[in-house]
Amino acid sequence: MPTWDVHASARVFSTQRQALGLLDGLRSAWDYGIQRILVEMDNVEAVKLITNPSQSNNSTIIRRIQSLINYSWSAMFKIASRVVNGAADALARNGFEEESGLLLWNAPPPFMDAFLQADQQAWRGNSDHC
Repeated sequence: MPTWDVHASARVFSTQRQALGLLDGLRSAWDYGIQRILVEMDNVEAVKLITNPSQSNNSTIIRRIQSLINYSWSAMFKIASRVVNGAADALARNGFEEESGLLLWNAPPPFMDAFLQADQQAWRGNSDHC
């Protein structure tokens, strides 16, 4: 009977899900004419895959992101601390659960209040964010 490494598969799924979200976000930014973008991700593995084109990669999503960041604009990547990235993760999770296309808010949606407060407290107490 084959065995299944739940932890490894969860990491791969998480990286692919974040990569899909990033691809959609970068496409939207490009379509809206944004000239400079800073992408902060707490997934070190994904950032390394995306920013190191010399690595052999079988992921079509990663190759599409690499192609997109080479368009004539400034796309920079930064690794964000997981401690101060809870709000972004919650927003991404909600976007995948909703599956209703692009959502734009004029103010943070109510489900974000607790995450934003926690991130603000973590940001104040985390010296790694500078």
